[in-house]
Amino acid sequence: MTAPKKSPRAAKPAAPQTAAEPHPERLAAVQDEATRSEQMEPTDLLKVVQWRGTDVRVPPTVDDWDIEIQEYAEDGQLVKHLRALLGVAQWAELKGAHTPMKFGDVRDLQETIMRDAYGQSAGE
Repeated sequence: MTAPKKSPRAAKPAAPQTAAEPHPERLAAVQDEATRSEQMEPTDLLKVVQWRGTDVRVPPTVDDWDIEIQEYAEDGQLVKHLRALLGVAQWAELKGAHTPMKFGDVRDLQETIMRDAYGQSAGE
């Protein structure tokens, strides 16, 4: 028994093509970033201070510090103060970039941040 021959089907007309973005996920990310930038308040920005060739990002003013940052400073807990001020990730990166870090380095870092970011000496 022979199989019946099939007749070719007529092709459906294709939908008109629209120009596609080459990387739609990148376009969406750029648009999201632009939207967030428009919504940012000046207090959302960080100050950047240079310390021994490394950019250090800190809150824009002392008034923007979390209270624990100030408590560590007042208690003389310099390492905890800087770790809280910079954040755990930035603190770890900084220590890794300047190994071995000594207490004199920590003191110099704090003085640099206070002077360059806030216009104060570390003791004020």
